[in-house]
Amino acid sequence: MVAAGLGHTCALVGMGSVQCWGLNDSGQLGDGTQFDRLGPVSVNGLPNEPIVALDAGEGFTCAQTATGELYCWGENVHGQLGTGTTLSSSVPQPITGLSGPIESFSLGAAHGCAILTNGGGVACWGANGWGQLGDGSTLDRAVPEAVGGLAALSLLQSVATGQDHTCVATSAGDVLCWGDNFFGQLGDGTSHTRLLPERVFGLSSHGQPRRGFAAKVVAGSLHTCALTLNSTVLCWGENTNGQLGNPVLQSQRLPTLVHNLDDPIDSIDAGDSFTCATSSVDALWCWGENADGQLALGDAVDRSLPSQVIHLGNAVHEIGLGAFHACAVAASSGLYCWGDNFFGQLGDLSTVASALPVANSLIVLVDLDGVPSAPLPLFSRILLAVFLALAGGWLTRRTAGAPHPPSSQH
Repeated sequence: MVAAGLGHTCALVGMGSVQCWGLNDSGQLGDGTQFDRLGPVSVNGLPNEPIVALDAGEGFTCAQTATGELYCWGENVHGQLGTGTTLSSSVPQPITGLSGPIESFSLGAAHGCAILTNGGGVACWGANGWGQLGDGSTLDRAVPEAVGGLAALSLLQSVATGQDHTCVATSAGDVLCWGDNFFGQLGDGTSHTRLLPERVFGLSSHGQPRRGFAAKVVAGSLHTCALTLNSTVLCWGENTNGQLGNPVLQSQRLPTLVHNLDDPIDSIDAGDSFTCATSSVDALWCWGENADGQLALGDAVDRSLPSQVIHLGNAVHEIGLGAFHACAVAASSGLYCWGDNFFGQLGDLSTVASALPVANSLIVLVDLDGVPSAPLPLFSRILLAVFLALAGGWLTRRTAGAPHPPSSQH
C-alpha cells in the first residue's frame, strides 16, 4: 500500500493507480519528469491492470501487477531497474528476463529481488559489489539472475533486501542470507561476506538450536529482523542506534530477541537504522535511530527499546519505512507520514520535518478492512483484483479539489 525510499514515497491509491511524491532527481516518482514534488503526482505509463504491491529503493521504485509482472522506474546506474541497460527512466519500464510471474519482491539501496511463482526460487538484479545478488559473483546485473543454492529448499515466503545484503524466509521457517556481513547482518555468527545463501543460526534447521520459525524477514540498511510464527521479533546486525530493540548498543551477529513488545506482533518493517512493528491490536511500536523524528514519538531521541506511537492509537493497518522517514496506513485508509521531509517526502506540501504523524489529505487509499495483509498466492491476488475492480473499490483517486502540488528542480 505504501513504500518509502531515501527521499520519496509512493502509495497505492487504487488497485490500478499509484501516486508518488518527494525527491525525483532520477525520475523515481514516475511522472515523466525529474522535478521534486511536495504533494502526490500520478505515475504515468503503468499497465492497464491492477497494481497489488509497491516497494522503493534509494532512488527507484517498482510496482507489481496482479498477474505477477514487475515495472520499475527511477535510477538505474547499477541496472536496478532490471531492463537490461543502465539508463535511468522517469516512467515505468517492464523488467526483462524474469522466467515467469512473481509472488512478491523487495528493493534494497540499489538492487532488487523477487520470489518467482510455483517454487521458481529467487531472482535478483542491480548492484552486486558485496554479493547481494547471491549468484556467486560481485558483478552488477542489469537483468534478473537466479540466486544459487536455493533450488533444494522448500517454497519461499518472504524476501528482504538491505543496503548490500539480502535474506529469504522459507515456508519451513528457515532464514538464509547473503551479501555484506560486516556488522553481522547475515546472522551466521561471523562477519564474512557471503556470495551465496548462508543459513541464519538459530532460525534454520540442520542441527542448530532453533530460536523460532520465521514467518517473515525484513532488512534495514545494515540490520535484519524476522517475525516468528509465535509473533515474536528477532533482530541481528548493526545496533549503534538501538535498531535491534535491545539495550546492548553494539553489533549482534546472531538473532537477538526484541525486548518490551507488550502484544503479539503481526507485521514488521525496517528503515535505514530503525525498525517498527504492528501488533495484534493494531498498535504501532518503533525503535532505533530517531534523529529526524522517524520513530513518531514527538522528539529526536534514539530508542533502544520499542516505544508505542501513541498519536496513531490502535488503528495502524500497514507501515512503510524509508531511510529517514516512515508512513502508516491507519483506520479508514488514512495515510500518515513523519520524519525527514527535506525533499517533501511526507507529502504535506511542505519541507518541514515532523516527529509526529502528519495526515496526508491529498490522497484516498484503498480501504483494506477485511483484506488479508499477508501475501496472497498469485491466483488469489488475481481473483481479489477482479473482485475489487468489479466492485469499484480500486477506482478511488485523489480527493476532488486537492491543490496542485508545487514543484522544484532538485
